[in-house]
Amino acid sequence: MKKLIPISSRVRLRVIFFYLLCLFDGTYFRMVSARNVNKREGKSFSPQLSLNQPIRKTSYSDNKIHNLKIAASNFQYLLIQPGEILSFWHLVGAPVSQRSFRVGRTIIGEELNTSVGGGLCQLAGILYHLGLQAGWEILERHAHSLDLYNDKNRYTPLGADASVCYGYKDLRMRNTCGIPVILRIEISDEEIRAHFCAKHEVPQCEIEFVEKRKENLIYVKTLRFHPPAWRENLGVSCYKTFESTESLEETAKPDIPEKSPLSKDIEQQALKDWVRSEIFSR
Repeated sequence: MKKLIPISSRVRLRVIFFYLLCLFDGTYFRMVSARNVNKREGKSFSPQLSLNQPIRKTSYSDNKIHNLKIAASNFQYLLIQPGEILSFWHLVGAPVSQRSFRVGRTIIGEELNTSVGGGLCQLAGILYHLGLQAGWEILERHAHSLDLYNDKNRYTPLGADASVCYGYKDLRMRNTCGIPVILRIEISDEEIRAHFCAKHEVPQCEIEFVEKRKENLIYVKTLRFHPPAWRENLGVSCYKTFESTESLEETAKPDIPEKSPLSKDIEQQALKDWVRSEIFSR
């Protein structure tokens, strides 16, 4: 039955179902929107928690940086009050070419592939990692199915990633640190920097990622230690190791198609859904 439903219709149904579910459980009314951007007040907030990650060079890294800058503009100086929810896709919207997103590298069905908007997971991941450190409640987060890196070229600890796919996988976190927080994001050709800014100190949680390997699978348990002495088990992520004879940075032309075979179909419907959600949120 699933195969009889076009991909675009499935994406549309997933987006509609997501907002209906948020309305039903009341979380929709706590979701922060782009209207919360406050650049003037944001400059009076000082960074309390900061992370930076290198952007690895690949044949698609220029497109990735372009996509990251578009998406990051929706988070720049975003004010998140206590109890409010940050939803990645609610803020970014549909990653389609009509909104200037480009083809980038992504993981589809445990395979390295490409699609319009590829590369946004690094932005979601660094926000997730900051949310972990700030002690925020993690409402939704998905691990990647593949571990594309090794200990030499990994830009973030395994387990600190966040896979996002429009209509299917979101990153949602609730500000539970009791004070307003403003986001600042800086993206250059070499790295991405993200800051949780506030007028008061944000107590930092210690995060531990415990790995266990079995054949070609890696299991990572995420433990969070809240000050002064509360340990929280956030669950286990499972990754399949990526088998390649070349490093991802040195591969000039990856053996992947220039365009995802599904991207165009999804793009058109995703843009319509994004426009509807923008109207709906006002």
